Amino acid sequence: MRHLRSEFYQMIHSKLWIIHVVVPMIGILLFAAYHVYVPQNAMNTLVGFFEAVAMAFPFLIAMVISMNEEEEQKAGRFQRMLFVPYSTVRSHITKWIALEIMGLGATLLVVMGFGIMFRLSGQSILNLKDYFEMAVLIWASMIGLYLMTYIVSFQWGKGFSLLLGIVGSLLAALMETGLGEGLWQFIPSAWGIRLVGELLTFMINPSLADETKHFLMNDIGLGIKLMMGMTSIFALIFVIWSKNWKGGTIQEEEY
Repeated sequence: MRHLRSEFYQMIHSKLWIIHVVVPMIGILLFAAYHVYVPQNAMNTLVGFFEAVAMAFPFLIAMVISMNEEEEQKAGRFQRMLFVPYSTVRSHITKWIALEIMGLGATLLVVMGFGIMFRLSGQSILNLKDYFEMAVLIWASMIGLYLMTYIVSFQWGKGFSLLLGIVGSLLAALMETGLGEGLWQFIPSAWGIRLVGELLTFMINPSLADETKHFLMNDIGLGIKLMMGMTSIFALIFVIWSKNWKGGTIQEEEY
């Protein structure tokens, strides 16, 4: 716990709070203004909001982890992580947990904040419990992506990490279309946008045909199973990589 508190202290006193607090607040205000000033069906606004959050997540994850990796580079080229009286595995797991907790907080902030404002505007399509569950689902679906991006960033640098984030967000957008049918379950950056989208279909359309319900249940079930399986594999790779990490193979520019 002491090491985790230390990580939080470092992150809070860096620029990471901007992405975890300011960006979600801006997102809430933008969607609230869009709903008020642009004639739009409330259902479309709701679906568009969740799609935007899930689509932005891969790139924001890459930004956050890249910023953190850059801070460690500046602090004596990872000396705070390499020269510690415990294994590098603990260093990386502690940092990853801190990033995950901050990510969960940011996700709850943006989704619950939007949900409260949306309900105050007279739209009660979902209750606050539904918004909470959707926020947790989006965050949970990104755990594997956090692990992948973390490894890429700390092993090969921020350039590769940001590239992975951009590609991830583009793939999420692509997998939301018909091209994603039968493929999205194998694409980590698409898990959030598709699971949330299909669960929303269930929640806001209780009178769906039995055939459609059966298809969605099978699609969601396969997606969750593959997500859990692949995330477990990523976690194992993360631990093995952490144990053998020596500071990355690509040196960033001198600071």
